[in-house]
Amino acid sequence: MSSDVPIRLAKVEDARLIANILREAFAEFAANYTPEAMVVVTPPADEIAGRFEEGPIWVAEINDEIVATVSVVPETEWLYIRSMAVLPKAQGLGIGHGLLDAIEKYGIENGFNRLFLYTTHFSTDAIRLYEKHGFRRVRDTSAEEWFGTPGLSMDKKLGKDIGKMLLEVKDLHAGIEGKEILKGLNLQVGKGEVHAIMGPNGSGKSTLSKVLAGHPTYEVISGEVLYEGRNLLELEPDERAREGLFMAFQYPVEVPGVSNSQFLRLAYNEKMKHHGLEELDPLEFNDYLKEKAKIVDMDPQFFKRSVNEGFSGGEKKRNEILQMAVLEPKLAILDETDSGLDIDALRIVAEGVNKLRNAESAIVLVTHYQRLLNFIVPDVVHVMANGKIVKEGGKELALELEEKGYDWVKGAASSR
Repeated sequence: MSSDVPIRLAKVEDARLIANILREAFAEFAANYTPEAMVVVTPPADEIAGRFEEGPIWVAEINDEIVATVSVVPETEWLYIRSMAVLPKAQGLGIGHGLLDAIEKYGIENGFNRLFLYTTHFSTDAIRLYEKHGFRRVRDTSAEEWFGTPGLSMDKKLGKDIGKMLLEVKDLHAGIEGKEILKGLNLQVGKGEVHAIMGPNGSGKSTLSKVLAGHPTYEVISGEVLYEGRNLLELEPDERAREGLFMAFQYPVEVPGVSNSQFLRLAYNEKMKHHGLEELDPLEFNDYLKEKAKIVDMDPQFFKRSVNEGFSGGEKKRNEILQMAVLEPKLAILDETDSGLDIDALRIVAEGVNKLRNAESAIVLVTHYQRLLNFIVPDVVHVMANGKIVKEGGKELALELEEKGYDWVKGAASSR
C-alpha cells in the first residue's frame, strides 16, 4: 500500500520537528529500551542537524504538518536505514511504505545494491511493514550488539537481480560426533554475488562449507538449506556437484594414479551428461582444458601429472581454481583458498577467481584473513562466531576486522 501523503526531502531547519516526532513515536516503547538505546533512537535536534551531512532525511506532511520521518546512511554499496518514525495519529495511511519507496528510489538511482536496518522484536508493526515491503529477516541481534537491546537485522536487495536467490540457509544447526557447531545459522547468497565469511578459529566457517558440500561426517541437526529453491540437504554429494555446487578445499587431497586431465574430463562429462549436453572426447577436452589453464597461468605439463601429487601448496590451490574454471559451477565455495599462499601465488589464484565471476553464479569465500579480500572484493562480508553469523556489512567490515581483530565483534556495542 503506497501513500498519497506528500513526502519530501527534509531541510536542516526541520531538525527540531524531526526530533519531536522521534520522541513522540518512540515514547510507547521506552520501557523496552535501555536508557542508552533510547538516547540513540530519540536524538536531540542538534544531532539530527548533523545527520544531514551523513545522508538524506525524508519527512511526510499532512496539512503542512510533519508527521513522519526516516533517514539513511550510505555505507559503500549499502544503504543503512535508521530512525523511521510515524506519529500514532498518522499511522494506517501507508506513510511507512511511502518513505521506503523514497529510499528505494534513491538507492537505485545512486547505485546501491542493498538496503539494511535493525529493528526490535517488540516493534511488531514495524517488522510487518518491512516484510510487506520485501525485506527479509537476516538474523537476530544480541543485546551486546546494540546498547543492551536485542533485536533483528533485516535487508532488501535492489536492482535488476532482485529475486535471483541461489542459496538460502535457514536456522541451520549441524555438528560432528555429537558436538553442535552450527547453532542457528542464516545466510542468503544471490546470483552474481561474492560473499566472504570470516571469523576466528572454531567459529564454524569450515563446518558450514562441508555441510553445504555434503561431507558425510557432518550431521545436520535441524534447519533448511535451499539451492535454487530445492532442498539441498536431500541431495547426495555427487548430485550436488552435478547441479553446479563446487568446493575448493583448504587442504586439497592427492589422487595418485589419476591424471589431472582424466579426472577433469570425467567430472566435466558427468556434468554434461547430467544436463543432457554433448560430452567431449579426449582431443576436444584437451583443447578446452588448455584454454581454461590460461586463467590460472598453469603449464599444460600439469595435465599429465596425478591430481595434486607432488604439487606445491600454491600449485594445489591453482589446480583447485582450474577445476572451478573447467566445471563452471553455479555456486563455488572456496574454503580458505588463501591458506599457505605467498603473495605471488595468492595474486594468481585471486585473478583466476575474478575472471570466473559472472552474473549467473555466486562465490562464497571462507577466509580467516582480510588479505584475500584485497584481491577478490566481496559484495557482502559475514562474520561468524560461536556457530552463527553475528555481523555483516560491506567490504569495509573486513578492514575493520583486520584492524581490531575478532574480540570486538561480540564484546563491543555496535554504533548502530
